Amino acid sequence: MAKKSKKRRKKKNKALRALLIILIITLAAAYGAGWYLLYGRFLPNTRVNGVEYSHMDAAEAEAFFKTTYMGRTLKIHEMNGGEEEISYDDIGYHLTSNMSFQQLIDDQDYFLWPVTYFRHTLIETMQGFAYDEEKLRQEMNSLNCISGPEVRDPSDAFLEKTAEGYSIHPEDDGTRLDEEKVFGVLNEAVNAGAGEVSLEEKGCYLKAGLRSDNQDLQASFAAADKVQNTVVTAYMEGGKSVVIDKSVFLDWMTVNGTDVNISSDAVIKYTAQLADEYNTYGRTRQFKTYEGDVLTVGGSAYDNFGYQMNQETSAAIIRDAIMSGTTQTVALDWTSYGRERDDLGGDFGNTYIEISLDQQHMWFYKDGELFSDTAIVSGTATPTRATPPGVFCILQKLQDHTMRGSYGESYANYVMAIMYNGIAIHDSSWRGEYDYGGDIWLYDGSHGCINTPYSAVKKIYENVSESTPVVIYDRENHVTEIHNETYTGGETDNEGTEEEYYEYLENSLELQADEDGGYDSYEYEEDGGYTTDENGEAYDDTYYESDDGIAYDEVG
Repeated sequence: MAKKSKKRRKKKNKALRALLIILIITLAAAYGAGWYLLYGRFLPNTRVNGVEYSHMDAAEAEAFFKTTYMGRTLKIHEMNGGEEEISYDDIGYHLTSNMSFQQLIDDQDYFLWPVTYFRHTLIETMQGFAYDEEKLRQEMNSLNCISGPEVRDPSDAFLEKTAEGYSIHPEDDGTRLDEEKVFGVLNEAVNAGAGEVSLEEKGCYLKAGLRSDNQDLQASFAAADKVQNTVVTAYMEGGKSVVIDKSVFLDWMTVNGTDVNISSDAVIKYTAQLADEYNTYGRTRQFKTYEGDVLTVGGSAYDNFGYQMNQETSAAIIRDAIMSGTTQTVALDWTSYGRERDDLGGDFGNTYIEISLDQQHMWFYKDGELFSDTAIVSGTATPTRATPPGVFCILQKLQDHTMRGSYGESYANYVMAIMYNGIAIHDSSWRGEYDYGGDIWLYDGSHGCINTPYSAVKKIYENVSESTPVVIYDRENHVTEIHNETYTGGETDNEGTEEEYYEYLENSLELQADEDGGYDSYEYEEDGGYTTDENGEAYDDTYYESDDGIAYDEVG
């Protein structure tokens, strides 16, 4: 029994030894096969300068080494999402290194090859890069962001004047690149073997120098804006106004720094246009008569009523108001005034006297209502005595007045002078109660004045004020000569002017009373139409003096 057991143990041990031998032989064979297969190659999990070279022989590693850096590009990110590329090959890019793949393979410990399956072998060697900088510059210059047609130079912000007014035109940084800075950034990227670079992030784009927030530019705009937003309402008298805003005066504006100027010449020209539109003095305008028809009145040399603008001072008022930068209403300067303006272009208001020469009738309107009307007798229908049509006003009111002229003396209770040559509306006691109206004026009219019944002229006189408009018209145009020749109401061709009239008034007030308590009277010269005083000064005979020192023409 013991013998059998011993035999079995020997047999078992022999089998174990055989298995162990087989295992050793197998492992040795596998180790040797691995060594054989890996010899002359990089061991598993081997990286050189971070690149995987496992199982490659020297030739394969060399080929892989070269192809790793071939075909690479540098992607260039530009402004507004643009992208372009530069090929590393196009700039002659290549790697330089001190390593030999064969030497690296030979230096491996092949006896430890099985261990390499379970750990990484990292090999670091010295390597470098080389490329042609001139080729890099050429590639850079060919980029659209450098030489393309869409490249814009930067432009500074500036004060811009458009049809809408002054504003700050913002700066435009454009798309122009600083080429030397770009070249430096590209060099840096290529040297690092980079795959992309952002020119905007690297600050390669040029910038505008003067920006919208510049303090001086802002101050200049503020000065311009203050003036351009000014609204001046020019009161044109008679209920009319004109709005003057930048739509009118923008073209007159210039700005230099914070100095804003409004062209004086432009304002003067504009004021002349206003005067042409709103002046009525000495001009024709439409008038609705008592009968309801609309006539053209005024425009004669004798007119003394209406608006007349002082253009020089008015232009200064307008310019100063605009330059002030303050929205306001200004009153212009007028040398002569009318009344309320109407839609017909008239300026007579609702209180005025209307005289029809062809009807020989006078109407007085007060506050828009007919207050009085009466028949009258005007100047005899001859070129030298006919009453001239026109637009006038009551210059003076006088009571108990003695009138003297070439015809002699005439007394009037109520006198309302309406022309600078002395023509007036007055009562005429030398006429009978019914010696008015009709065709009396054609053969027995006055010397130019409006003869009026006493009761009518008294009523008008007591309810009318100086400067009240007087509109005289002649539908039939009976005496055409007075429209073609200078009318004087006397036998002279010299027209009495406003200046002469008031000069005469002033002089007449200085006359010395004679023995009868009156004033010196001057002889009328038939051929000259003038009288002379003791100092030899001449006066148009259309003026004459009265006992109270007021001068009027030769009325009758």
